[in-house]
Amino acid sequence: MRDGTPASNGVEELDAAIEAARRAGADVSEAEALSKDAKANLCLDREVEAAMLVQQGLDINEKAHRRRVERLLREARTVLEQEESKGVDTVDSWKQMAKAEDAFGASDYEATIWFLNMAIQSMGAAERLRNEAMGALAQNRWSIDKLSRLEPVSSPEVDLIQLQENLVAQGDFQGSLHMTEELEGRLAARLANHTGVLLGETRAHIDDLKHEDLMDEAKHAKDAYKLAQRYVREKDTRSAICIIMQIEMDHDDALRRRREILVVG
Repeated sequence: MRDGTPASNGVEELDAAIEAARRAGADVSEAEALSKDAKANLCLDREVEAAMLVQQGLDINEKAHRRRVERLLREARTVLEQEESKGVDTVDSWKQMAKAEDAFGASDYEATIWFLNMAIQSMGAAERLRNEAMGALAQNRWSIDKLSRLEPVSSPEVDLIQLQENLVAQGDFQGSLHMTEELEGRLAARLANHTGVLLGETRAHIDDLKHEDLMDEAKHAKDAYKLAQRYVREKDTRSAICIIMQIEMDHDDALRRRREILVVG
């Protein structure tokens, strides 16, 4: 086997192409087998046969690599469409997808995957922003619902939460989050006068869990309750409300699952 010949250089090219396809997740077993056969022929100084095997391996590897990257593109498009339907801002992700498709058209598969990763990362950031905005809205809805059962709710709070809901519906999650600070502050200040009632309801939730023999859930709720008590003592009503709300949600979810099990049983 001689180094530097067209056939030996071809084997190196094939191995590099196989490695790139492998990184993309392509099935390279057939191309690898042809590479081994080509190397065996080189050892016997059968340059022509080796060169033919190399070319065959390159063609097969190219098809496998292309199929894999094409599948990744399809999957990414599907994910983007799904997230877009949820209201997630996917503008930046689609820009990266367009670049990925251009790279794919030029058979630059490594660049295609790089742009795909950028699209997914952009979407991930948008999804996190959406989740944060939805979580903040859920907490404010919970707070205003609790407050409305304890005292009259004034127009500013109602108007603010309506505006926050509209911004979320429009997909303006950043704008919605900008409003959260003011609304959370208003609601927390009002609910600070009723923390005794809220903690009492939380104790009742813990008793419910014990009554249903959901002891693990009850223990978790009790630990969280103690933390909420501490925040109340420290005058950190916002943190206390967040924990109290989570205890109630977990309580409702645990009882729902319990009922489902009983119905199935």
